[in-house]
Amino acid sequence: MKKSKQIPKKSYKNALSGNRRWLLIAVAVSFIILLVYLISTTNKPSVSGQMRTYSDQGNYYSLQIPTNWISQEKIGSETTGLNTPHPQTSNIEVAQFYLDHVAVTMQVYERAQLCNNTQVTNTTFAGLPATYDVQHHLWTIPTADATYLISYAYPGIGGYRQLTHLSPTQVPQSVMDANQALVNSILATIKLTHTTVSPCTP
Repeated sequence: MKKSKQIPKKSYKNALSGNRRWLLIAVAVSFIILLVYLISTTNKPSVSGQMRTYSDQGNYYSLQIPTNWISQEKIGSETTGLNTPHPQTSNIEVAQFYLDHVAVTMQVYERAQLCNNTQVTNTTFAGLPATYDVQHHLWTIPTADATYLISYAYPGIGGYRQLTHLSPTQVPQSVMDANQALVNSILATIKLTHTTVSPCTP
């Protein structure tokens, strides 16, 4: 009977070491490809030629977004006045529309703001008195039975929050201008269904 040849321990260890090196190289290459992809998509305008209509679950608004954009909506609740005789619980709708790190966010508090919480308005949105926060690119629109918060973000402007932790060093101005134009075109399509001005509006 022929004896089977045994692989020397040194050769076996070398083989294992070589396999690990190849595995580490493969992981590193995959990470680099992912990094390049994320940066390349971040530095391109998120433009789509066709639009679709989105209406929220509570029928508080509708808007037009590019057909290739992702839409996510969640509904939660908030209770105020816990230490008072009349606590109030209301639903909160939060929807985000985005692609390639460009996003528009809609929040609806399904109740009117308390008068002592109402901010001084400094602009209008969709024909209604609103407060605009320049730093966060955020409109607050109080109505008689709902409060809307509308904001947007994209790489290169303050308040931007990526879906990943990767941050490009610089975004070309032409890309920022294209993204701003796209955001503006979406904001212009927003239609609010609760349009009675809040009696608390300053």
